[in-house]
Amino acid sequence: MNSYSYWRFRLTFYRETIREMWETIQQLGTAIVFLFQVALPAVALFFLMGLGQLAEPELPTKTYVAWLGGYGVFVYGLMRFQRQAILALPVAFWDNSLPVENQQRVMTVIGLCLLAGNVFLLLPLGLLLYLLMTHLPESLTADGFKQLWPLMLSCLWAVQAVILALYRHRFPVLILVLLPSFVWLLSDYTSQSVWMLMLGPILNLKRDEKPQGRRMKLQFFWQLLLAYQLKNWQSILLKGAALVLACLFFAAMKTQASIEAKSWVVLCCIFMSSSLAATVQFSLMEFRQQYHYFLSSLPMKTVNYRGQFLMFVGVFGLIFLLVTCFFIGFSIYTVLAWPVFYALGLWSVNQYRQRFFIPLIILFSLLGILTTTFEAYYLAL
Repeated sequence: MNSYSYWRFRLTFYRETIREMWETIQQLGTAIVFLFQVALPAVALFFLMGLGQLAEPELPTKTYVAWLGGYGVFVYGLMRFQRQAILALPVAFWDNSLPVENQQRVMTVIGLCLLAGNVFLLLPLGLLLYLLMTHLPESLTADGFKQLWPLMLSCLWAVQAVILALYRHRFPVLILVLLPSFVWLLSDYTSQSVWMLMLGPILNLKRDEKPQGRRMKLQFFWQLLLAYQLKNWQSILLKGAALVLACLFFAAMKTQASIEAKSWVVLCCIFMSSSLAATVQFSLMEFRQQYHYFLSSLPMKTVNYRGQFLMFVGVFGLIFLLVTCFFIGFSIYTVLAWPVFYALGLWSVNQYRQRFFIPLIILFSLLGILTTTFEAYYLAL
């Protein structure tokens, strides 16, 4: 099999695997464009500003490490989400039997990673290559290296996150979370602590053994629900990262917005965070479907385990609500509006599946109109 044919095969498999999620992505994309078409350029500028921070040599160490840590976790989640499609894991045994050289497989995986990473990988790597090619003599000097090392470290961190996402079985807490946090704390005492981030690739060389199945004794029904959620921990990680990034974005907008626009910014943040939290219902629906006969055989009434489900989604929603309030501030409006969006989201997931956001958009529009009308009436008095 020649290189082009193998590349076409892997590219086709990648596209077909991703296409299964396309309907949901397209519908959510339509909703986002409909609601936040004015804010979309701001989101793009927010991302470009983040990349600019990662390429700025004069940036304080503490700020740089904060951006780099978030960038690494984001790239990890993005690539982990597409891991099966990139590595063709569902057809791995058949793929390994093909007459293809290892070098050809490696180049194919690199090409698919660049395709999957899109602008989040291509932009930093492309910028680094452009600066190296256009300033080649100066880049080899000490001053040139001093100017380029933040961007070089960012690209190295991104490549490291991709490798960890594809080939490590467990989430690399030590490399992507604890190491940047330690450097961030140490930066108050010395500006040279950023060089400790170079320990990341060294720690990455440690072999990751496949975790052995540990038996956990379950004494309560909620433990079973929690264990099922942790089984798909990548989804929880992506939801948490998306929640924090959305809250950071809207918190920044709130500080810059006028008094009349602040309520809309808070409402948008409530809409986004409650919609993310409501998607836990998809996992619970899969759990009920997969363990239907097991739940029927439990020595407990249906009302009891339904109450356990309600308690679980209540605690899950409370965590999202507290994180949201931490970023945009505690207020009666947030505490009252957020649970309404969350409850409506849970219900609409059961009723409309992937189109669950439609009732949320209607509620968002109605509450936005009522809030604007009330504020206008209050100011008129």
